Amino acid sequence: MPAEKRIEKRHPSGYYMRVLDDTTEEILGYLVETSPHGFKLETPKILEVNREYTLRVEHNIMDAHMPYIVFSARVVWCRSDPVNPFEYYAGFHIVTTPLDDHEIFRRIFDGLEPPGNR
Repeated sequence: MPAEKRIEKRHPSGYYMRVLDDTTEEILGYLVETSPHGFKLETPKILEVNREYTLRVEHNIMDAHMPYIVFSARVVWCRSDPVNPFEYYAGFHIVTTPLDDHEIFRRIFDGLEPPGNR
């Protein structure tokens, strides 16, 4: 396995949040770890490295005005799961964050608190 290049510590996602390609509405996978500038996704397919997606993350934060946030992120790496050869993990770098949902985004990706009721 390649050496770790990440500087920021990732936090396990407290919930298995669905991540969709906002353009096609296809489910890409589920968040498993997050950091302020990236995340790790569990996915059933190989994702093309360097491809940028407009993503939709469905959340359950009760004080949000929408049940999802939309932002763009680029695939940095993609590898097969060492235990299950039919699953993959992909690392993403966040390119743009949502301006109107910045606090919700920060709560999900900064690892400050698990999403949910406060």
